[in-house]
Formats: sequence, structure tokens, C-alpha cells
Amino acid sequence: MEERLRYAGVLSSELHARCGGLSKSQIIALRFASDEELADLVERALNGEFAAPKNIKLAVKTWRADDLRA
Repeated sequence: MEERLRYAGVLSSELHARCGGLSKSQIIALRFASDEELADLVERALNGEFAAPKNIKLAVKTWRADDLRA
């Protein structure tokens, strides 16, 4: 839920509208991406460039901490 709110604030309205095509595992992998690289990684994920969510994490260059996890 919080990632979808983040997408609304960071992504263009066109790209945000397409985010329904992301799987839950892709969204989980994308949570580590910085705001600056999120749009590119979302676009690439939607275009099928990543064989697995693990590959999304490997593509992240600037990691964002996941401070909300207990």
C-alpha cells in the first residue's frame, strides 16, 4: 500500500496508471530503489526486462532503506 502511494508521488501519471501490471513480487523488489531511479526500473519491469524480482534488486544502483519493516 505505501509503495503504491509512493508511486503516485514519484512517477508520471502515465507510468503510475500502468503500475497495475506489476506483480506483488516486483513491487516488493522495487521498494529498495531510490526515487531517482524508480521510474526507469518500473518501466523496465513493465516491459519484461527482468526475468525475476531478484534481477530488479540487482539493477538498483542507489538503495533506499526499508525502515518500515519490523
